[in-house]
Amino acid sequence: MLNKFFKRGPEGGEDPDQTPTSAETPADAPPPTQEPPAAPPAVSEAAAPDGPRLVYCLKLKRELPGLDRPPFSGELGQRIYDHISAAAWDLWKRQAVMLVNHYGLVGVDPEARRFLNEQMEIFLFEDEDPVPEGWVPEGQGGPAAKGAPAAKGAPAAKGAAPRK
Repeated sequence: MLNKFFKRGPEGGEDPDQTPTSAETPADAPPPTQEPPAAPPAVSEAAAPDGPRLVYCLKLKRELPGLDRPPFSGELGQRIYDHISAAAWDLWKRQAVMLVNHYGLVGVDPEARRFLNEQMEIFLFEDEDPVPEGWVPEGQGGPAAKGAPAAKGAPAAKGAAPRK
């Protein structure tokens, strides 16, 4: 039955090109030969052989390690890759989380994405660190310290029911 799965050589034996499994190989048999490893990939322009890729960061105003690749496709992603350090990108990610949480943004909402992209450009490329209206850093007083609830979410639209 198994014979139909194996190629037959001229003498009726198994095909010599077929490598036996470890269970079929005698213990004193030499190990199978291996091909030499492939040559390492060529060094890309993004990774310098002497360390990380450095950029002059427009946000932090000094030369720092850059991102490994653009954070997303398109002109803005390439602009960030060319002019923003990995440290500044990490700062933006924290800022984005704060904005999403404060305003209750939903990632699939096109208006929310537009808002975040505008805030990202302001944060990374202009000398501003915008904070949400009514936002108070945790543990730094404000209404929450006086017993009143802290502002959370986007301001309610006129006539809208208050958030619970």
